[in-house]
Amino acid sequence: MRKYFIGYSFVFQMRGDSSGLKSIRILFNQRNHNLHFHVMGGILTLSFMKRRITLFSIAALCVGFSLNTSAQILRGSTTVSGTNNMDITVTVNTNTNMVEIEMTGMNGTWFGYGFGGSSMSGRYTMITDGAGNFQERQLGTHTAGSALSSSATVTSNTTSGSVRTVVVSRSRVGQSASYYTFPNTATNISLIWAKGSGSSLSQHSSSNRGSSILTLQNICNFPATVLPNITVCSGDSAMIFGNWESQAGTYSTTLTSSVGCDSVVEQTLVVASSLSGNLPLITLCPGDSAMVFGHYVNTDGSYYDTLQSSGGCDSIVRQIVNTENLVPVVVQNGTTLNASGTNATSYDWIDCNTMQSTGVNSPIFNATANGMYAVIVTGNVCTDTSACFTITGIGIDENSVSTTLSQPNPFNDHLQITGGSEGAEIRIFNTTGVEIYSATRESVSQDIPTTNWPAGLYIIQISTPRETLVQKVIKQ
Repeated sequence: MRKYFIGYSFVFQMRGDSSGLKSIRILFNQRNHNLHFHVMGGILTLSFMKRRITLFSIAALCVGFSLNTSAQILRGSTTVSGTNNMDITVTVNTNTNMVEIEMTGMNGTWFGYGFGGSSMSGRYTMITDGAGNFQERQLGTHTAGSALSSSATVTSNTTSGSVRTVVVSRSRVGQSASYYTFPNTATNISLIWAKGSGSSLSQHSSSNRGSSILTLQNICNFPATVLPNITVCSGDSAMIFGNWESQAGTYSTTLTSSVGCDSVVEQTLVVASSLSGNLPLITLCPGDSAMVFGHYVNTDGSYYDTLQSSGGCDSIVRQIVNTENLVPVVVQNGTTLNASGTNATSYDWIDCNTMQSTGVNSPIFNATANGMYAVIVTGNVCTDTSACFTITGIGIDENSVSTTLSQPNPFNDHLQITGGSEGAEIRIFNTTGVEIYSATRESVSQDIPTTNWPAGLYIIQISTPRETLVQKVIKQ
């Protein structure tokens, strides 16, 4: 027992080998039907419900039904004599190169059909006698001519009331010049027909014969069946006609319809892009944070989130976070302050006592009055303020002070303050304006150790509510 699967709709079981007439059982729509098949010229045909259907070649069985998928089914029917119940239907299957002819006539008398012309002489004819016996003949000139060896197989021979129906099949191409070769394109076939008056082949009257035309038409002009589009995301694939496909395009397959015609099915695959992109840069100032994809972050870096696009595909979004570090740096040289800052775009010098702008907006600040000054540095996004720097020694003429504030001058390891009254404020600065000593005057002569002071110029400032005294001294 061998089981084969045909198309998508039914299964049949076959017993025996592939020659001669065998029995076959077919399971279709959950109902069993008894059929017969015949093998001729390597072609397997089924007889089912008075119809002879060519299925496939025996060679196709051996290779798993590798069928020719460019089939045309040509069919034509005509009534040549309504009075005599004579109808004929011809079906040409160009895929299998087989022809099926269904002929009707009066039961109990002979009837016949000739093909390829309107005269008798040399005409290939199929005749059924009054007893239902079928034969092929080549007619003579107004004679019965001669019988031909059989090239056709009777697949059905039935009667219903007074009408006999005979169905035969044969190769489309005739065995020799004596046989008719049926066309393989849509066209007209010239016919002759005749009906006898008895069961034997004999002369017939003029009212029981004639000619006609049968028109073959292609019944396989079916439009392609277009299935709904399948959409996948980039990198995914879909099963289309038994194969996994990942490239966008239209795919097609050719099936065989119930009558043996090609049936083209088309399936379009749409590949939707998986989007990715960058959001605008977020710039933080030192100590700040920002909301990124539902979380606060305060660390520089790239953050990612996966969203879903309108097409249902993943969309990867990147957010870059960067901190702008200005780090203002101020260098003091006497009464001049020089500022710089990473990513700085502008400067504004302010008075630390009043927090008001001095109106100076350059990196270099030349003080015109004693005091404490700082710079506000602005970058692309952020702003930072430097420490305050002290400026002294502006606007006081040392030579106008007759009082000696300290001794000795120059000095080495110590400096003795002799000027100013008790309770005065003593402040000493280096030449860069950095205060290195401060105290309150406690005695007439106050000694200050200076062993660790670098050699150079120093400014002594002694202030009381009434006056400020300044003296420059040098350490050797």
